[in-house]
Amino acid sequence: MLVYLKNLFHKLDKKPNNPNIFIDDLNISVSPINHKFFLDGIELAKELKQFGQARYRLDPNNNILITIDHCKFYIHTTEELLILKEIFLQGVYNFFYNKPTVVWDIGMNVGIASLFFAGKPFIQKVYSYEPFEETYQKACLNINLNPKNSNKIKSFNFGIAQQDKTLTVDYTPEWMGSMSIYNLPSPKILNINPLLVRKEKIRLKNASTVLREIKKENKGYAIMAKIDCEGAEFEIIKCLYENNLLNDVTGFIIEWHKKNPEYIINFLSDSKFTIFSNSTANEKIGMIYASRN
Repeated sequence: MLVYLKNLFHKLDKKPNNPNIFIDDLNISVSPINHKFFLDGIELAKELKQFGQARYRLDPNNNILITIDHCKFYIHTTEELLILKEIFLQGVYNFFYNKPTVVWDIGMNVGIASLFFAGKPFIQKVYSYEPFEETYQKACLNINLNPKNSNKIKSFNFGIAQQDKTLTVDYTPEWMGSMSIYNLPSPKILNINPLLVRKEKIRLKNASTVLREIKKENKGYAIMAKIDCEGAEFEIIKCLYENNLLNDVTGFIIEWHKKNPEYIINFLSDSKFTIFSNSTANEKIGMIYASRN
C-alpha cells in the first residue's frame, strides 16, 4: 500500500470568506481544516462514488461517513480512502468458496476488510486482530455501525507474531493502516508529522496458539487467512510452517512488505499450496494468493 500513497494529495483553492467547501460531485460540505485529509484524497472519494456508488454524509459530530456496498465506515484519514478503493473497487480480498468459511484477519486496522468479509454469505465468522489501541477503537466504531454483520466479527486488541511478547513502538494516527510492530515507514515513503508520533505499548500473541484456538472453535469449517501486518507476515508464516499448521488453513491472502516474497512463497510451496504472486523481488510491496492443493 505504501508505494501508492506518496502522490495522492490533491490541493483545492479555498475562498477566505467560506469556512466550508461544498463538493457538488459528492453532495457533501467539508471543512478545509477538520476534513483536510478528505480534500487531500478527493479523487479517491470521487472514484469510490463513480465506480462503487459510494455515498457520503456528515454525522452530528461532523465526522465523515461513507456507505459503500451496504457497509458504513467513518473516514478519518486519506489512507482509509485508499484502503476502501483497494477492497471495494480493486477487489484485492475477493475470494469465493463453496464451503462454510471463517476468516483469520491479521491486521484488522479500522475494520474495513473485516466488514467486507462479514458481508459474504458463505463466511460464518471473522476473527480480527489489531494491536494498536486507537486503531482498534476506531475499528469497533465501524463494526458497530453495521449491526447486520457485526455479530460475525470477533475482534481482539492484540497482534499476531512468532511468539507472545509486549513491545513499545512508534505510532501515528495519520497512517493507521501503515503501522508496524517494527518501526514507522520511511519519511521517503510517507509524509509523517513528527508532532503526532507517540509511543504505544502493544501485545502480541503466538500465531500457532491463536490458529489452534480458531480451529478448535470452528470444526469442519474452512479457514482463510488474510494477512496485512506491515512486515510481521514473514515471522507469522515461518511460525505456522515450523509448527506444521500451514495446512490447517485453506488459503492465504498476504500483503508482503520490504523483504523478498520468496521467503513466504517457499514455505507455502513446500506445504503444497498453489501460489499466485503479482510482484517481483525488486518491489517493496506486493500480494501473494495461495490455495491448498
